[in-house]
This record gives sequence, structure tokens and C-alpha cells, in this order.
Amino acid sequence: MKGYHYATPKEKLEDAVNYVMKVNPNITHDTIGVKRRLSKTRAGKDTIVDEYYVDYYNDGKSYVSIAIKTGKGMCSYVFRYAGDEQDWKTSSTSDMFICYAYDEADKGGSEGNGGVDEKTLKYLTALFEKELVNNVDKQLKSVHTDDE
Repeated sequence: MKGYHYATPKEKLEDAVNYVMKVNPNITHDTIGVKRRLSKTRAGKDTIVDEYYVDYYNDGKSYVSIAIKTGKGMCSYVFRYAGDEQDWKTSSTSDMFICYAYDEADKGGSEGNGGVDEKTLKYLTALFEKELVNNVDKQLKSVHTDDE
């Protein structure tokens, strides 16, 4: 949908993103490694077990799921850091991009599903930039460049 390029390694970008998500009261970061209680049958006996799982689109390394509070409700986003672990270790630059975005009325999607109408896309990217990207820029003391 839209990408943001930084002249900093992924680790520094990720630290800045995590800081902004922590201090901005309008951003809710989905937790990673959510614990849930399940009933399982083991050796013929029903037991309750605690199990951890990680949502593929919120793995804490490549994909991050957030919600941003607005006056009308919550907009949801999944963004991704570009590259893989090897790229992150060796590159002096980094990128993040919005994979999925939905407004308060659940209108949106991704570029891969046929796109999002222009008005919704502008609204969702402007909100993402206001609440996250611009604050990451301040935290890094640098300005991103857009990846379209």
C-alpha cells in the first residue's frame, strides 16, 4: 500500500517503532505470543493446557499488527519490515511498508486484493503517518523517504 525508507539499520528502526508504539496512547500493539487455555485429550484424559501461539501477521520480527484510535473508532494495520534476517544484519538502510489497513468501518484491504479506493487509502496512510511514521522520524532524528 505504501512504504517508508530509512537511512538506518532495521534494528534501530524497529527500536524507534517499538518506542513510539509504547508511548503513543492512540496506538495499540497486538501482543505477541498470546497465551490461551485449551482443552486437550491426552492418553484418554481431558486436560486443560496453556499454549502459546504467534499470529503469522504479528510475529514480532517481520510483521507487526496495530490499531490506531480515532474519533470514530479504531483503524487496523499490518505493516512489515522489508527483507529477511540476513538483510537486517548487513544493510545500513531499512524499509517498512503497510501490508493491510482497514478503517473504522472495516473498509480497506491490501494492494494485493485489488487495492483500496483512493479516498480510503489517503485517509489510512495519513493516519498511519501522523501517529506512527512522523513520530518514528522524530525518534530517529531523520526523515524517511516514501516508497510508493
